[in-house]
Amino acid sequence: MRISLNSLGRLAGGALLLCCAACGPHYLSDPLTPEEHLTLGKAYEARGENERAQGQYTAAAATVPEGDFYLGNLAAAGGQDAAALEYYRKAQPDMPDDPHLNNNLAWVLCRLGEKNNDKKQLQEAAVLARKALAAAPPELKPLCEDTLRHAQRVLRGEAPTENSLPPPRRRRARQDDNLPGATAPVAVGPGTPSGGAAAARPAPMTPSAPHQPALTRPGAVRLSRGQERSPS
Repeated sequence: MRISLNSLGRLAGGALLLCCAACGPHYLSDPLTPEEHLTLGKAYEARGENERAQGQYTAAAATVPEGDFYLGNLAAAGGQDAAALEYYRKAQPDMPDDPHLNNNLAWVLCRLGEKNNDKKQLQEAAVLARKALAAAPPELKPLCEDTLRHAQRVLRGEAPTENSLPPPRRRRARQDDNLPGATAPVAVGPGTPSGGAAAARPAPMTPSAPHQPALTRPGAVRLSRGQERSPS
């Protein structure tokens, strides 16, 4: 039995097509590591390029929980508390003892709980802030203490009357704000009244003015080893 070369070519081509179909589609792997995506995201965020930062954090979130943590920070810094809460919740199962995550999650819950008058959210905020404080390194403890203190004050009804805290600051809180001997700014009166007597100065700002908590941001990208997610 003789088979022509054309027939052999058709058979070989069909076999190749079947093989390719069985193998399915192939995608090039991401050339960047999660750490590199997070580092790029932080650099973009520092420059105010939030869309690019979000893209890098999202790429990292596909494999590591820190991606969702940084997405939560980005959302919270923009005042998007509900979105921040969702991102932090996604990262929480893989980072249950991380003081940065627990403080920032408590911070967002405190804002939402105060805004919505939700006692459960405020109670959870206090629990998480206490947990963050217990695990925090020395440089992080003041911010965790601020978060815990504010949550407790709101629960006791001692917080200011504003519906919510102001948007989170992008810098760390100054550590010398409440040092002994520090003087609060004093507002100067409008000038001398018609009678010639010097105008009385308004009273200085009281030192008990609330010190609002702020987001914490790790100084370097650190991943929770052994907690990498399986690609979906």
